Amino acid sequence: VFGISVVGISVVVGIIVVFGISVVVGISVVVGISVVFGILVVLGFLVDFGILVDFGIIVVFGIIVVVSIIVVFGISVVFGIIVVFGISVDFGILVDFGIIVVFGIIVVVSIIVVFGILVVLGIIVVFGIPVVFGILVVLGISVVFGIIVVFGISVVVGISVVVGISVVFGILVVLGFLVDSGISVDFGILVVFGILVVFGL
Repeated sequence: VFGISVVGISVVVGIIVVFGISVVVGISVVVGISVVFGILVVLGFLVDFGILVDFGIIVVFGIIVVVSIIVVFGISVVFGIIVVFGISVDFGILVDFGIIVVFGIIVVVSIIVVFGILVVLGIIVVFGIPVVFGILVVLGISVVFGIIVVFGISVVVGISVVVGISVVFGILVVLGFLVDSGISVDFGILVVFGILVVFGL
Protein backbone atom coordinates (compact mmCIF):
# COMPACT_ATOMS: atom_id res chain seq x y z
CA VAL A 1 0.00 0.00 0.00
CA PHE A 2 1.68 3.18 -1.20
CA GLY A 3 5.07 1.42 -1.27
CA ILE A 4 4.40 -0.19 2.12
CA SER A 5 4.28 -4.00 2.08
CA VAL A 6 3.05 -6.09 4.97
CA VAL A 7 3.81 -9.83 5.19
CA GLY A 8 5.65 -9.78 8.47
CA ILE A 9 8.25 -7.77 6.54
CA SER A 10 7.36 -4.14 5.81
CA VAL A 11 9.11 -1.27 4.10
CA VAL A 12 8.21 2.31 5.07
CA VAL A 13 10.00 5.09 3.23
CA GLY A 14 13.17 3.07 2.75
CA ILE A 15 13.01 1.72 6.31
CA ILE A 16 12.80 -2.06 6.46
CA VAL A 17 10.94 -3.59 9.39
CA VAL A 18 11.24 -7.33 10.00
CA PHE A 19 8.96 -8.66 12.72
CA GLY A 20 9.24 -5.42 14.73
CA ILE A 21 12.99 -5.17 14.03
CA SER A 22 13.86 -2.16 11.85
CA VAL A 23 16.87 -1.98 9.57
CA VAL A 24 17.95 1.38 8.10
CA VAL A 25 21.00 1.41 5.85
CA GLY A 26 22.81 -1.33 7.70
CA ILE A 27 21.45 -0.06 11.01
CA SER A 28 19.32 -2.58 12.86
CA VAL A 29 17.30 -1.90 15.98
CA VAL A 30 16.04 -4.53 18.42
CA VAL A 31 14.20 -3.28 21.47
CA GLY A 32 16.29 -0.14 21.79
CA ILE A 33 19.44 -2.06 20.91
CA SER A 34 20.83 -1.03 17.51
CA VAL A 35 23.78 -2.17 15.45
CA VAL A 36 25.44 0.43 13.19
CA PHE A 37 28.00 -0.98 10.79
CA GLY A 38 28.79 -3.83 13.17
CA ILE A 39 28.92 -1.49 16.18
CA LEU A 40 26.36 -2.25 18.87
CA VAL A 41 24.33 0.65 20.24
CA VAL A 42 22.35 0.04 23.42
CA LEU A 43 19.95 2.79 24.50
CA GLY A 44 22.02 5.45 22.75
CA PHE A 45 25.26 3.95 24.04
CA LEU A 46 27.71 2.83 21.36
CA VAL A 47 29.58 -0.33 22.25
CA ASP A 48 32.34 -1.91 20.15
CA PHE A 49 34.88 -4.30 21.67
CA GLY A 50 34.28 -2.94 25.17
CA ILE A 51 34.41 0.65 23.85
CA LEU A 52 31.31 2.61 24.88
CA VAL A 53 30.29 5.92 23.30
CA ASP A 54 27.46 8.06 24.67
CA PHE A 55 26.80 11.65 23.67
CA GLY A 56 30.27 11.91 22.15
CA ILE A 57 31.82 10.49 25.32
CA ILE A 58 33.95 7.38 24.66
CA VAL A 59 34.40 4.79 27.38
CA VAL A 60 37.14 2.18 26.85
CA PHE A 61 37.04 -0.65 29.36
CA GLY A 62 35.53 1.65 32.01
CA ILE A 63 37.89 4.51 31.08
CA ILE A 64 36.11 7.61 29.73
CA VAL A 65 37.73 9.39 26.78
CA VAL A 66 36.24 12.72 25.64
CA VAL A 67 38.13 14.42 22.82
CA SER A 68 41.49 13.08 23.95
CA ILE A 69 40.35 13.60 27.56
CA ILE A 70 40.72 10.41 29.60
CA VAL A 71 38.82 9.96 32.85
CA VAL A 72 39.51 7.09 35.24
CA PHE A 73 37.72 7.07 38.57
CA GLY A 74 37.26 10.84 38.51
CA ILE A 75 40.85 11.32 37.31
CA SER A 76 41.00 12.76 33.79
CA VAL A 77 43.86 13.49 31.43
CA VAL A 78 43.44 16.44 29.03
CA PHE A 79 46.18 16.80 26.45
CA GLY A 80 48.66 15.17 28.80
CA ILE A 81 47.40 17.24 31.74
CA ILE A 82 46.00 15.18 34.62
CA VAL A 83 42.74 16.41 36.11
CA VAL A 84 41.62 14.98 39.46
CA PHE A 85 38.13 16.00 40.50
CA GLY A 86 38.26 19.18 38.42
CA ILE A 87 41.81 19.91 39.58
CA SER A 88 44.41 19.63 36.84
CA VAL A 89 47.98 18.62 37.50
CA ASP A 90 50.77 18.91 34.94
CA PHE A 91 54.36 18.44 36.02
CA GLY A 92 53.62 19.70 39.53
CA ILE A 93 51.40 22.48 38.13
CA LEU A 94 47.92 22.37 39.65
CA VAL A 95 44.95 24.26 38.22
CA ASP A 96 41.59 24.45 39.98
CA PHE A 97 38.85 26.95 39.18
CA GLY A 98 41.31 29.19 37.33
CA ILE A 99 43.72 29.01 40.26
CA ILE A 100 47.14 27.73 39.17
CA VAL A 101 49.48 26.08 41.64
CA VAL A 102 53.08 25.62 40.48
CA PHE A 103 55.17 23.52 42.84
CA GLY A 104 53.05 24.58 45.80
CA ILE A 105 52.95 28.22 44.62
CA ILE A 106 49.46 29.52 43.81
CA VAL A 107 49.12 31.82 40.80
CA VAL A 108 45.76 33.51 40.18
CA VAL A 109 45.73 35.82 37.17
CA SER A 110 49.22 37.19 37.77
CA ILE A 111 48.52 36.95 41.50
CA ILE A 112 51.08 34.74 43.23
CA VAL A 113 50.50 33.10 46.58
CA VAL A 114 53.45 31.52 48.36
CA PHE A 115 52.90 29.96 51.76
CA GLY A 116 49.87 32.15 52.49
CA ILE A 117 51.65 35.27 51.17
CA LEU A 118 49.83 36.83 48.22
CA VAL A 119 51.60 39.09 45.73
CA VAL A 120 49.43 41.28 43.48
CA LEU A 121 51.24 43.51 41.01
CA GLY A 122 54.18 43.84 43.38
CA ILE A 123 51.88 44.38 46.37
CA ILE A 124 52.22 41.67 48.99
CA VAL A 125 49.03 40.51 50.68
CA VAL A 126 49.28 38.34 53.80
CA PHE A 127 46.03 36.72 54.87
CA GLY A 128 44.02 39.34 52.97
CA ILE A 129 46.12 42.18 54.42
CA PRO A 130 48.02 44.24 51.81
CA VAL A 131 51.66 45.06 52.46
CA VAL A 132 53.32 47.87 50.49
CA PHE A 133 57.04 48.43 50.86
CA GLY A 134 57.17 46.59 54.18
CA ILE A 135 54.31 48.73 55.54
CA LEU A 136 51.18 46.78 56.44
CA VAL A 137 47.92 48.64 55.93
CA VAL A 138 44.49 47.39 57.09
CA LEU A 139 41.67 49.94 57.05
CA GLY A 140 43.73 52.60 58.77
CA ILE A 141 45.69 49.98 60.68
CA SER A 142 49.32 49.91 59.59
CA VAL A 143 52.26 47.85 60.66
CA VAL A 144 55.77 49.25 60.28
CA PHE A 145 58.69 47.00 61.12
CA GLY A 146 56.57 44.69 63.25
CA ILE A 147 54.94 47.55 65.19
CA ILE A 148 51.17 47.77 64.77
CA VAL A 149 49.74 51.25 64.51
CA VAL A 150 45.95 51.74 64.85
CA PHE A 151 44.82 55.27 64.11
CA GLY A 152 48.15 56.69 65.33
CA ILE A 153 48.13 54.42 68.39
CA SER A 154 50.87 51.79 68.36
CA VAL A 155 49.97 48.39 69.71
CA VAL A 156 52.57 45.69 70.22
CA VAL A 157 51.54 42.50 72.01
CA GLY A 158 47.84 42.29 72.63
CA ILE A 159 46.94 41.64 69.01
CA SER A 160 47.86 38.17 67.79
CA VAL A 161 46.91 36.29 64.64
CA VAL A 162 47.06 32.50 64.25
CA VAL A 163 45.98 30.99 60.93
CA GLY A 164 42.93 33.17 60.37
CA ILE A 165 42.13 33.17 64.10
CA SER A 166 42.98 36.52 65.66
CA VAL A 167 42.85 37.75 69.21
CA VAL A 168 42.37 41.49 69.71
CA PHE A 169 42.52 42.74 73.26
CA GLY A 170 41.49 39.33 74.58
CA ILE A 171 38.59 39.06 72.10
CA LEU A 172 38.80 36.05 69.81
CA VAL A 173 37.99 36.54 66.12
CA VAL A 174 37.53 33.38 64.01
CA LEU A 175 36.91 33.80 60.29
CA GLY A 176 35.36 37.22 60.78
CA PHE A 177 33.30 36.02 63.75
CA LEU A 178 33.93 37.87 67.01
CA VAL A 179 33.88 35.57 70.01
CA ASP A 180 34.27 36.76 73.61
CA SER A 181 33.28 34.46 76.45
CA GLY A 182 30.72 32.62 74.35
CA ILE A 183 29.44 35.83 72.76
CA SER A 184 29.97 36.02 69.00
CA VAL A 185 29.33 38.89 66.62
CA ASP A 186 29.16 38.52 62.85
CA PHE A 187 27.89 41.18 60.44
CA GLY A 188 26.06 43.01 63.22
CA ILE A 189 24.38 39.80 64.41
CA LEU A 190 25.14 39.09 68.05
CA VAL A 191 24.95 35.56 69.37
CA VAL A 192 25.07 35.09 73.14
CA PHE A 193 25.23 31.47 74.28
CA GLY A 194 23.31 30.24 71.23
CA ILE A 195 20.73 33.06 71.45
CA LEU A 196 20.64 35.30 68.38
CA VAL A 197 20.41 39.03 69.04
CA VAL A 198 19.84 41.39 66.09
CA PHE A 199 19.42 45.08 66.72
CA GLY A 200 18.50 44.49 70.37
CA LEU A 201 15.90 41.86 69.40
